[in-house]
Amino acid sequence: MLLFGSVGFLLFKGINRLSNTRKKLEKSMMELSNYYRNDPFPSEENVAQEKKNVEVLQNWFGELIRNLREGQIEPKEDKSPSTFMDLLGDRKNGLIKLAKSSGAALPKNFAFGFDRYFASSVPPAPDDVPRLTQQLTIIEDLCKVLLEERVKEIVAIGRSEFEDKRSRAASDIKNADTGGMDDLYTKMHFVFEFKAKENSVWSILNCLTSHHMFIIPTLLQFEKQGEDILGSKPKGEESRESEEKAADRFDDFPSRRERLVCGQEFETPMMVKLEVDVYTFLKK
Repeated sequence: MLLFGSVGFLLFKGINRLSNTRKKLEKSMMELSNYYRNDPFPSEENVAQEKKNVEVLQNWFGELIRNLREGQIEPKEDKSPSTFMDLLGDRKNGLIKLAKSSGAALPKNFAFGFDRYFASSVPPAPDDVPRLTQQLTIIEDLCKVLLEERVKEIVAIGRSEFEDKRSRAASDIKNADTGGMDDLYTKMHFVFEFKAKENSVWSILNCLTSHHMFIIPTLLQFEKQGEDILGSKPKGEESRESEEKAADRFDDFPSRRERLVCGQEFETPMMVKLEVDVYTFLKK
């Protein structure tokens, strides 16, 4: 009896499980039939429209890349180290003349971020020349922006020294040139330290936003080099009696300029640190 009871229980349990499975199967078959009745498969017209949409998006993307690439500075194909060294000397002399004509000061023996090639006679590796020429041209263009906006002094220029990963730029740049979005673009980092008045700094930023290169400022720091408010000018040694008499006479009253203690006329150029990323978009 125990044996028949156990067998019967197992049989009942199996039949119950089979019934539940059949119900799930029927439900799934019904859902599948509903999907087929709704005709979820794309029509030929929809497939054709989607292909047109893809083509339109690809054209938009291509036009966007062309617009972003317009005006950017491409790496040169010339890999001659001697040609680069000659170009570096010419560009350096040209920027020194431009700085002199604009009234901007430069440090002695300023190398515009390429100190390593002036400090020694070792030329760059041929494979590094295209990107070095690209960096040189970018630095030249950015220096022209600073000088045209009347900075008082260019103190230091730093660049990502990709040619030697163990070295660092003059302004301690830590990040090397990088790419993004599956190498859709590359970006180069530069640092400029200079002295300028406030209006010049805002003009420089406006010029960067409208520049033919795609430039993103990543850091802007100001450091005062003088007091915001000047003290009154010391008067000569006069007795109290003579001062009172002078106050009664209009001719001896201090002029407007003598009464000014702050403003643009007395503004001291600030030390400014500006870091920028310059993007180069690649052909796709």
